[in-house]
Amino acid sequence: MRHKLNFFKESYYKKTGKFGLKTEPLFYLENPTDKEMGDIITRELGWQDADTSEFTKHLDCVAEPFTNYIREHRYGYSRRICQLSNMIRSGEIDRQTAICIHTKDNLREKPACTAEVLQMLGMTESDLQKTLVAPVFKYQKYTSRSNILFAYLKKLKDNIRN
Repeated sequence: MRHKLNFFKESYYKKTGKFGLKTEPLFYLENPTDKEMGDIITRELGWQDADTSEFTKHLDCVAEPFTNYIREHRYGYSRRICQLSNMIRSGEIDRQTAICIHTKDNLREKPACTAEVLQMLGMTESDLQKTLVAPVFKYQKYTSRSNILFAYLKKLKDNIRN
């Protein structure tokens, strides 16, 4: 049996205990920097990093350049921008270095792995082109009444607090 979930039901289920509480352990642990993570997996696992891109988070994923290429075309930026921004904020790299890395990534050009990833996904070049021009954030054509009501009540509650 499939249940349709909306904001109201989700909040109600969390409050009443039907849904378990979510804990994000990384919010409570001091995380190593990207460079430290790379050093750890190199030392502990004998990892040899690919020379394709500096400071990549998905060292083992053939599809990472492909997904970043799609995100760059659809949204105007990729996950790499978020990663590089975090690294700047943590003092791991400076802004100019991040700009150089991003420029070197050349996410506007199809990555070398494109044909391989398309084949793995059973997609054609035509499918890729459709993906690149698909409307952004169009997951459904309507918002449910309960979600509209929930958003209104939440806004009302927030206004009462202030």
